[in-house]
Amino acid sequence: MYYGDYREAYNKYLGLGILRSGHELPREVLVLFILNNTIKPEGFDLKKTDKQPLGELIYPGKSATLGFTTDRDVACGAIFDRSARRDKHTDYLYQLSVEELLGLGYHAFYAPLPNNPLHVRVVHETQINNPEEGVVPFRARVKLAQTIQEHRLP
Repeated sequence: MYYGDYREAYNKYLGLGILRSGHELPREVLVLFILNNTIKPEGFDLKKTDKQPLGELIYPGKSATLGFTTDRDVACGAIFDRSARRDKHTDYLYQLSVEELLGLGYHAFYAPLPNNPLHVRVVHETQINNPEEGVVPFRARVKLAQTIQEHRLP
């Protein structure tokens, strides 16, 4: 937690009592995605690592982070230990509230990792109903991709 913004956000969320591993996040919390500049539904296909349990969280889903900055260099530095890649049209920030995700059929669970204590797993309701289900419905992925694209940070 070398980056001040990251450390401050962690302490803020800790003070709010919402950092309970494996539990859903409150509706007002912001979730930050680091993605490329062309969001496609196929980008939300679940890969092998997305299907692995994280502690007691058994639901498969995509990785994100609790919102802690609007600066992509800070975000990439804090999460990946490198500057944002601009020449490859990658590393853009997108931010949605948990409430917006819920409206799309997705839930956000706090799922800390050893080197990323603000890590979030975004899970579609299909996987909550059946954690063995390996496919998120295509329509749900399309809607998520469209909505995330609309929430790109400058």
